[in-house]
Amino acid sequence: MNTEGIMVLSLIKYTYRVLAITVITLPVILNVIYPSSIVSSLIYIPLLSLALTMLLVYLEKQLLLAYLLVNQRLKIRKQFNVQKKIEEKRPFQKPCESNNLSK
Repeated sequence: MNTEGIMVLSLIKYTYRVLAITVITLPVILNVIYPSSIVSSLIYIPLLSLALTMLLVYLEKQLLLAYLLVNQRLKIRKQFNVQKKIEEKRPFQKPCESNNLSK
């Protein structure tokens, strides 16, 4: 689960980045393909691209935080499993019987 989970998260992250770049550049590309007035070319299209960029940067930050949280949980789970295996391999140890030292 560790490597598969990390690979899936990486795939989601890079797919998101490709989609984000496409969405950000879409208004500019559409403005080139279908020319419109100078007001929309100089004001509305750059503002729309800027707003989309800010939104997608925020979403990227949230995605990165979720990615780091899942990675941290996977590492903790892996360390716990390793510790559990080490404890299972140890022989049973008797507790020290030193209650009465005055004998």
